[in-house]
Amino acid sequence: MSDTRMRRHVTASGRFRNIEPIRCRGMWWNAQMPVPPGNSGAGESQRAAGEDSPWADTDWGEDLATADAVAGRAWVEASVEWAETTIVEQPWADDPTAAHRRIVGEAPTPPTATPHWNARERHTAERPDAWDGASDRRRPVPLGDQLRALIPLVIVWTILFVGLAIIAVQDRVPVQELFLDPAALDGNHWYSGIVSQFGILAWTVAFCAAAGGAMLADMSGRRKARSFLASGALVTGLLLADDLLQLHSYHVPKYLGFSKESVYAAYLVLVAGWVWWHRGEVMRTRVLVLAAAGLAFLASIIFDQVQLPMSDTKALWFEDSAKFFGIVAFATYFVLTVRDIGWSILRLAGIGRTAGADD
Repeated sequence: MSDTRMRRHVTASGRFRNIEPIRCRGMWWNAQMPVPPGNSGAGESQRAAGEDSPWADTDWGEDLATADAVAGRAWVEASVEWAETTIVEQPWADDPTAAHRRIVGEAPTPPTATPHWNARERHTAERPDAWDGASDRRRPVPLGDQLRALIPLVIVWTILFVGLAIIAVQDRVPVQELFLDPAALDGNHWYSGIVSQFGILAWTVAFCAAAGGAMLADMSGRRKARSFLASGALVTGLLLADDLLQLHSYHVPKYLGFSKESVYAAYLVLVAGWVWWHRGEVMRTRVLVLAAAGLAFLASIIFDQVQLPMSDTKALWFEDSAKFFGIVAFATYFVLTVRDIGWSILRLAGIGRTAGADD
């Protein structure tokens, strides 16, 4: 007997309906394929399972009976697939006796299994060209497709042109006040309001990450993630508009008659409702980052509403610093969430860094 053997159940027509790897004298058949768990010895359940085996009375039947217990499921399936596509098609496959003798005596060596390249580090170390090949599958876009892609741009440009034309012909607001930077208009330093501008940029990053992640989730068929990110983009867009246009402190109190405190309360209810509605998805993300953002926003509101024994300058510093920390944490949360979902999609496609998908 050789050190590499396989067990086959042969049907009446000579086709193999089950193929299982076995271990003989510490050697696994086809070591190039994924290695299943080690054989820990034949237990009573394994011995009982082998009593119905056609080879149970042989001197190596006990080893065969333990095959199911020691072989990994994926490895067994790989063996089945190889045998069905390779061994069964051989001329001796239709002869059960010859097939049995061939398999038990000297099993043919299967072809080398194609590795599952799902880690960039392994790609670089073992197969440097594979990762580059996987990332260069795109081809030049035909000219017709490129021209059709200009249609949405033309529509957007048309809308923008109409708006800019209205600005040009109206005489109520000076054009300079709509186009120039506030620091240039007021004669202030170039860095005037720069922290506030960085906050607007962070809001924009959060909005773009959430909107892009929603599009990615939609393309991959992940409806819950799409709903979670799309609604998050809407909430972020509202907060962005509020911070950019100062809705809570100027427009809403002046034109709608609601106080700034009412606007704060409405935003808190909105964000809390969004988190609660999508709590299943939220719990699968980096919740502590989102909690840190919420605490920072809450601290900013407290500094704004509570009169603390400090100068106005210090109170402003505490209020806006806490707000800026909250915005950055909120943007970080969405960037990390979309990154995790993207890696999950890549892993499911066999390209990610680790096996398995979490969504």
